[in-house]
Amino acid sequence: MAMKVEIKKHQNLPLEKVSWIENILAKSPILKLIKVEVEFLAPGFACLRLPFRREIIQGFGVVQGGVISALGDATSGIAFLTLIEPTEAVITIDLKINFLAPVRDFDIICESRIIDRSSLISLVDFEIKTLEGLLTAKGSTTLISKAIKEWGDTKKADQKEEALFIK
Repeated sequence: MAMKVEIKKHQNLPLEKVSWIENILAKSPILKLIKVEVEFLAPGFACLRLPFRREIIQGFGVVQGGVISALGDATSGIAFLTLIEPTEAVITIDLKINFLAPVRDFDIICESRIIDRSSLISLVDFEIKTLEGLLTAKGSTTLISKAIKEWGDTKKADQKEEALFIK
């Protein structure tokens, strides 16, 4: 069963686009696993919040870098969803991140902006900060988009997704 992902606020996006994005996000087990919240969307922009939980820290008491990277990747992909059509799909082909400060015991916010969009690949910048504004990580992703039909049999992919979905 897919989870409901609520987009708290949005600007300059048609309701059909918002509904389509919510549907895509509901099919994403990683968002459920790390429990991100979609704070705000606008064309080419996304802001997600990662609530602090003890389950996402590593042995030295700070949030594990892979979780922070996943937040940057997810926020970048969601920013890109605001620009594409429902007939398209998106995948990350490169992710670079610099960790600038440890994250302990507090929520973090990631903001992603589309920097350059071409017909095939796009560049997205993201920043991850504490609620107080301390920059904890900065990175970029390179994304590729294609028509969904070019990605193969989506029915089989949906069946595999349901079998693997984290409940």
